[in-house]
Amino acid sequence: AILDAVLSVANLYSKVKTIPYFVNESWTVGKSELFVRYPKTPRGIILAAVGNRGGLNVYQQEWDFPQRSLQADDTVAVMYIGPDGKALCDSNVVSDLPATRAVSFNGNVANGICGTSYSSPRVGWLLAFAASLRPSVNSVNWANDFQAYISDLRSNGSDLRKYILNIEKYVESLEATMH
Repeated sequence: AILDAVLSVANLYSKVKTIPYFVNESWTVGKSELFVRYPKTPRGIILAAVGNRGGLNVYQQEWDFPQRSLQADDTVAVMYIGPDGKALCDSNVVSDLPATRAVSFNGNVANGICGTSYSSPRVGWLLAFAASLRPSVNSVNWANDFQAYISDLRSNGSDLRKYILNIEKYVESLEATMH
């Protein structure tokens, strides 16, 4: 019920203010353990931290929030992958599927304190700032268009490195939007 309320309030606020929401889901929930009523017309993005259980494939585990990133434009799975393409801080990973909506970002805090629950809100902040410079969320295709933007920000590569959010591309996109 709490998750339903958070998403409902975020969606209503977003509709009234014509700005997108970014909701962080930083916990692991098994398939069908919770019944969450997602908005029929989402006006924002859910950031689903994939968890830190030793590199498990979250799609094979069928955990609700990251699993949704395969099915809905309003969800992005967030990992913590290093420059060598290996999961850091025991980050779980996503499968390389055509529908994968995922990114990776630094989840390190300090002295071995790290995790995807630190990565996910950082990605949310970056995306919220970028969205604040973009057109209104009233577009029917907003979430789909924003997913294309997120995909453009990812790094190149043939392994998990391709999901790393490329900060240089991010800054370039901001500069292009502001001019």
